[in-house]
Amino acid sequence: MAYGMQNGDGLTKSGGLLGSKPATLSYALREHDLRLLPLKERCLLRLLYYRGATQRELAGALGVSRGRLRRMLRRAHRRATDPQNLAIVRCWRRLTEQEQRVVRLNCFWGLSLREVARDALIAMPPVGGRPGSTATLTQLRSMIRAVRRKARRHERRREGSRPRTEGIGQPITSPGQESQET
Repeated sequence: MAYGMQNGDGLTKSGGLLGSKPATLSYALREHDLRLLPLKERCLLRLLYYRGATQRELAGALGVSRGRLRRMLRRAHRRATDPQNLAIVRCWRRLTEQEQRVVRLNCFWGLSLREVARDALIAMPPVGGRPGSTATLTQLRSMIRAVRRKARRHERRREGSRPRTEGIGQPITSPGQESQET
């Protein structure tokens, strides 16, 4: 029996194997969202949702218990479908190379900013003729804040470009505003 997603809140049993397209993940979890996850999590989600592998098969192949596998799948799904992460993915081309790297390491791969700074994983560009250095924890935090700001701005622009509606095709009206009938 395969496992599917229900309302994006966790793994639930669904009847039968999933086909070549994931049944309920098609809107939230697309291939371009998966590419930012670590290889192991990306492979797990692909095998489970696209190939129809069972949790028992995956746990046996990895040599972990089914409980551990469920935790890994839940974490991977949460990262891939987090609204903030999806907003960042949508504005990915607007980010600098350093911002993309910080986001990938921190938001998608789960490394803390302290680990990224300690291991010197982000190089800063040279400034004023001085050679570049590695990013400090403070610089990384400000980069993450800047990325989140860019993602929020991008989302606001996207929402502003399409009309907001209530229900089915009814324009939103303010509580004091009434529609004028002629």
